[in-house]
Amino acid sequence: MAASLKEFAEKICKDRLDREKFEKRFQRFLKKVDLPDDWEESSGYELQDDLPTYKHRYNCLRKFVEETEASIMTVDQLEDFIKKIENAAHSSLETEKSFSSVQEEENRPFDLFEKHIAIKGVVVRKCEKKLKASILTKKQDNDKTLLNELVVNIQDASKSGGGFQLNEGDVVEVTKCRRKEGVAFDAQLIKYARSIFF
Repeated sequence: MAASLKEFAEKICKDRLDREKFEKRFQRFLKKVDLPDDWEESSGYELQDDLPTYKHRYNCLRKFVEETEASIMTVDQLEDFIKKIENAAHSSLETEKSFSSVQEEENRPFDLFEKHIAIKGVVVRKCEKKLKASILTKKQDNDKTLLNELVVNIQDASKSGGGFQLNEGDVVEVTKCRRKEGVAFDAQLIKYARSIFF
C-alpha cells in the first residue's frame, strides 16, 4: 500500500505542529494544474490520484522523502524541498520514465474514432524525447464531471505553428485522429502559451 502524505510529513518534518503544513503543501504539489489566468473554462481542473501525472508526481515525492533523513526539515525549508521535487518531476529523465511506465493508452471516456472529434484540455506533462504530451481533459457525464488524461503525439505541433513549443499550462484542442498508432492524436493549439503573460 502506498504511503500517505501524512506519513511523508511525519517522516521528514521536525516539528509536530508543522506536519499539517507539509501535508497540505504536498497535496497542492500533486494536484495543481497550471492554467492561463483568463481561460474561461478553467474551473474544475485538478489532478486526481488515479491520473498518470498525479502518479508521476507522487513517485517523485516519495523518492525525495525516502532520500531525506528522518525529522530533519523545518517549515522554512519546505518550499525549497518542493522546488527540488518539481524540478525532478519536470526533468527529461523522469518524464521519459513516466511516459514509459504509466498506462498512457487508456483514453477513456472518449470515443477516439469519432469523425469530428474536438477535445479541449490543458497540458500537464510532456516528454520532448518521445514527442508526447499529456492533456488533462474534462467531460460532463450526466451530473458528474470526469477528468482524464489523454496522451497526444506532438511531433507535428511545431510545423503547424511556425515553431511554437507546447508547454505545460497551454490550452489545446485535440482534433485529429491517427488510427494506425498507439497514440492517436495530434494537438492543435487553440489558445496561447502561458509564456505570453510574462
